[in-house]
Amino acid sequence: MKQVRSAFDGVAKTVRMDAARYIDPRSGSEKIVRLPGAALEAGSAHYNEAEHKGHLHCLHCDAHVRPRPASETAISGSSLKGHAAAFAIVAGQRHDTACEFYTAPKKSAPGRSKVNEGKGYRVHINTQEYSELYTPRDGSYSRRGAITKINDPDLADREIYTVKSAADLVEFMTMKETSRVVDSVVIFGNCKPIPWQDFFVRYNRAEPKQKRFLDLIARLRAGGADAQIPVLMEMQIARPRKFHPHAENLWVLSRRIPYERGDNGKSHDIFPAARIDREAAIHDRGVSGAFGNGTHQLVLGLATLNHPEGGHYYINVIVSDADQVMTVNIENIMKRASAKAHIGQLPAPELSPK
Repeated sequence: MKQVRSAFDGVAKTVRMDAARYIDPRSGSEKIVRLPGAALEAGSAHYNEAEHKGHLHCLHCDAHVRPRPASETAISGSSLKGHAAAFAIVAGQRHDTACEFYTAPKKSAPGRSKVNEGKGYRVHINTQEYSELYTPRDGSYSRRGAITKINDPDLADREIYTVKSAADLVEFMTMKETSRVVDSVVIFGNCKPIPWQDFFVRYNRAEPKQKRFLDLIARLRAGGADAQIPVLMEMQIARPRKFHPHAENLWVLSRRIPYERGDNGKSHDIFPAARIDREAAIHDRGVSGAFGNGTHQLVLGLATLNHPEGGHYYINVIVSDADQVMTVNIENIMKRASAKAHIGQLPAPELSPK
């Protein structure tokens, strides 16, 4: 089987992928998988999310694919039709040039802005839930099929960087020029573009008040009870923890942050927290063991606020995929970024990517 090219400038053809290769992560055996309702041949099987999710590949190359449901007609009563159910390439993956689904790249649309390499990146978060939100060919992003053109001139000329996991974001901070990382904005679904320093919520070793967490609390409180804010949040836990999926307590609490005192004089502190999704943990040991390899993690997800009975403030992120968590010490990111800058004869950053 040919390997996916690391450097690629093409896009997938419009030919439908009606089947995919499932590779068993334990045995390495392969099986042809088709969508529910499709006719089966000997040795093939219908797609089962609990078994096959995350382990599907193109039939003709090693690109990762996923099932894509049929879309509804775009305009009622018109001749415009949505796409049929099929397998689609996962965002950020690439077909090999020898693959049946490879085609030559399209030329840029006339008048499209050139990349300004002096500005930060446009970082697009393409997790499983949001894998269809971004359409790189026309510079737009969408939610549930509703296209929204990017008409902000500040975004139009930023270089696009697509990530799918916390590990991808660590690589981004480590390998890209620090000044551009700090100047980046993050696109997550249809949320308003988020400045990097609002998205990357971490402890400040030199600042006891922890301004980034205080700012996040303020934004969550201003957003009301249903506020959800995309974050890459640092966790510092007392000890590594692995959970049994049926355990009563599936919470992980990070180092507390002093915040305020109530009318009774008691302190009301901030606790960054992660909750393991029980159903996900039952089907994926990686989820139940996401915090089992160290005491410093970065967690990618939607932050919500819980303030029970006027007590402590809990910034909660639900973890339903192991890719949301990366065990890493931010100080090590700083060191690697500094070493990279030194090797490249660039000014070494004084701090880690902010």
